[in-house]
Amino acid sequence: MKKALIIIGILLIAIISYLCWYYTSSADKEIHLLSKGFTGIVIIRFNAENGKEEKYENGSRVYEIPASGILNTKFKPNEGWSDSPQYFYIVGDKKEPLTKKVYSPDIGVATSDITNKNVTFVSYIVSDEQHVDSLYTVREKMNIADLK
Repeated sequence: MKKALIIIGILLIAIISYLCWYYTSSADKEIHLLSKGFTGIVIIRFNAENGKEEKYENGSRVYEIPASGILNTKFKPNEGWSDSPQYFYIVGDKKEPLTKKVYSPDIGVATSDITNKNVTFVSYIVSDEQHVDSLYTVREKMNIADLK
């Protein structure tokens, strides 16, 4: 009987520990909406004072990427584990699957040469295979914190 209580206690501690870890380290699901036919570099900058308001759809964060590819949002960085984001072209009020691939997702912090402030960002490339290398080279030369 004593062994059974010890085993039950250990199992309860393990289950509670797992649930605490899972719920504190899971991130929101994400939906990325791009202009129809968008090709290029996408940059999402977080905690932007004049950024787009937070928007959710069925519990998922919604990032409405403008035609420039640069989204400033009031969302905080989406830290933790989550499913891969869903990517769509937006046509009117309908979502269509991307016809191009998403390459080279990147998460980081860039420091502004102008204000010396750190900017947390996510970046990725939407392209066909033949143009991804040149877009990657362009992205690597950008100072993401200072882009307009």
